[in-house]
Amino acid sequence: MILSQKGKEALKRFEGFRSCPYLDQVKIPTIGVGTTVYPDGTLVEMHDPCIDINKAYEYLTDHVNKRVIAAIQPVIKVSLNQNQVDAVISLVYNIGAAAFKKSTVLKKINENPNNKPSITEAFMMWVKAGGTTLAVLVARRKEELKLYFT
Repeated sequence: MILSQKGKEALKRFEGFRSCPYLDQVKIPTIGVGTTVYPDGTLVEMHDPCIDINKAYEYLTDHVNKRVIAAIQPVIKVSLNQNQVDAVISLVYNIGAAAFKKSTVLKKINENPNNKPSITEAFMMWVKAGGTTLAVLVARRKEELKLYFT
């Protein structure tokens, strides 16, 4: 399981880039392209130095490989095409591996990865941050679903 270049570009677009630490929608210190944990395992803090885009992409790749793919590969029990893999990686990068492992999305994918109504409904459960539905997450889930079913 790998994140394709197309998937990486989608993730970059969804997450955006910020060179200096900021608080995300739920007040978690974040830097670069949605990085909350550095490759060495330390958490991003608001006083951390700013980074350039290349460092941000390095952190993104490290996180996807070490924390996302490593966590989801053992729990997805069915074959997925590359677009499905890219969409799932994007979702998990956003919601976290622990949440994904307990999610209806995982359950529905393992039941039938091509059941469009079921998968769509499950993805769309993940549009809230801090209990509030966010338009940006609704749009992201729709784009992830479009990729998933391409």
